[in-house]
Amino acid sequence: MCTMPGCGELSRHLREHAYARHLPGIFAENLRITEELSKVRVVALKIAKDGMLGRASPLQDLARYVGVKGYLQPWHNAEITKAHVEAMNGICRELSLDSPSIYTLSPLNSIACLIHWRAMMGVIELLEPRYRQILLEEFQVNEPPTEAGEEAMEVDLQEPLLEGFDSHFHLGRTRDRLKLPATATFQDVCRMVQPAKTLRVNLVGAVANYCDPGFYPTPNEIKQLSHDGVAVTLGVHPADAPHMTANQHEHLQQLLDLPEVIGLGGIGLDHSVPKDQWYDQQAVLEDMLGLLENRHVLVLHCRGATDRSSDEEAYRALLRRVKSVVPQEQLIHLTCFHGTSEVVQSWVEAFPNVHFGVTKQVATFDGKQLEALQTIEEGRLLLETGAPHFHFPGHRCAAPSLIGMVADIVATGRGVTREEILQTTTRNARRIYQGVSSTKM
Repeated sequence: MCTMPGCGELSRHLREHAYARHLPGIFAENLRITEELSKVRVVALKIAKDGMLGRASPLQDLARYVGVKGYLQPWHNAEITKAHVEAMNGICRELSLDSPSIYTLSPLNSIACLIHWRAMMGVIELLEPRYRQILLEEFQVNEPPTEAGEEAMEVDLQEPLLEGFDSHFHLGRTRDRLKLPATATFQDVCRMVQPAKTLRVNLVGAVANYCDPGFYPTPNEIKQLSHDGVAVTLGVHPADAPHMTANQHEHLQQLLDLPEVIGLGGIGLDHSVPKDQWYDQQAVLEDMLGLLENRHVLVLHCRGATDRSSDEEAYRALLRRVKSVVPQEQLIHLTCFHGTSEVVQSWVEAFPNVHFGVTKQVATFDGKQLEALQTIEEGRLLLETGAPHFHFPGHRCAAPSLIGMVADIVATGRGVTREEILQTTTRNARRIYQGVSSTKM
């Protein structure tokens, strides 16, 4: 009988039942073993560990815990085949662990044994329902497992033809929303959130923005992101600006001096907060602009109080302050843009090197905003997921891997093809965020 909570199905073929009903497809036994597959499996195991034991616990504790709970007993007659050994060796390689000469389930003598269906059933049973759901939804394969005797299939992780570039997302917040550990990489985040096969792109670049002092990366993390083809911009969100401490300000200054930090931002004005905070926002904005170097891209955020007229006033107020201290030739990226044609024109006249980043918010634009979208010159347009915000149905949050879905929405708003949008915005982003050539997915 199946022991999964809420199931209890009577079956003489529990293995087949487990794979059909309870186990993430990424652990299917007939998948071809690749380095990429092993990486994804390790990410899934880390999420299970976080859900069961907390983020501070090492992965080894998950193996110990499952063993102690008695889910792997000798009388289970769980065979370890050559295929299991190959898959377990892949996990050991990914974790830089020595492979035992013989894998055993009782006692469980390696973390890698957790990918055996018997062990994985124990893991899934011990998880809270929401974590079970996360694993089942996020770690499936694109095709059903092949029938016995057919060739083992590969997980479809091939890069598609069209290239895409996410010009603005928040890595720290996205990791947090996905309940990933702070050590999770950009690639881990992208693997966790995948679009439908027809909407995938070859993600050739991304810009990780850190505007929350609580999520600032270390210098080593910044260097690793740069090595992975992810540009880094740093600042403080205007809504958080009044709460920035002196130590955080000093830390930001130090990080901005790193050559791998390409931009300052997102800074700006956010009038959606109480009006008594606006003055502090302006003071912090002027202070932040004093940290700007010629080599930086200036990443600006702007939001009005309630409606379009307040948005326009906020954009005008921001323009006045930026014009007073920033050189006219400065590279500027207005992120999450949702203004009117008048706003576009005023910024272009003031700053010839201004660019406008748009998100899936385009789907909610009114007539004036759509008119502005359509009048933005091709060479000034950028695509953004704004991850983890602006999530799509069926996904717990946005991620750079969904930039192809953003392209679909923006293409509709501009009356052009998806291909045109991706080609144009990728070319623009590569030009602006110099040194970003190709992410290592």
